[in-house]
Amino acid sequence: MQFCVPRARSNEILTDLADTTKVVDNLKYLRYKAEEAKLITQLAEMDAINYGLFKQAYNASVDLSKLMDRYEMSKLLSGPYDADGACIVITAHKKFWHASELPKSVILDLYY
Repeated sequence: MQFCVPRARSNEILTDLADTTKVVDNLKYLRYKAEEAKLITQLAEMDAINYGLFKQAYNASVDLSKLMDRYEMSKLLSGPYDADGACIVITAHKKFWHASELPKSVILDLYY
């Protein structure tokens, strides 16, 4: 008795596996950054922190925030939504700037 998986199904399984691997890697990185931020916070409480460590803690928190944003976005655009070519449209409330008034770098930072 042989077990055969249709090619489309095997590609789907491999894609799911790759996505899962990416999530696990991102969670490991998230854990590392959280531990790093915790250590720097403990050093700050002992008054053993300098500008370099403070800057490193800030960068770690920014990295964590970006990683969480990417994770949430990947969850929103996964499954049937991704397969159907879904996209996200970001609009600002009227009291905020018009996109044409923002520098290009600010707009790019919204997405990356």
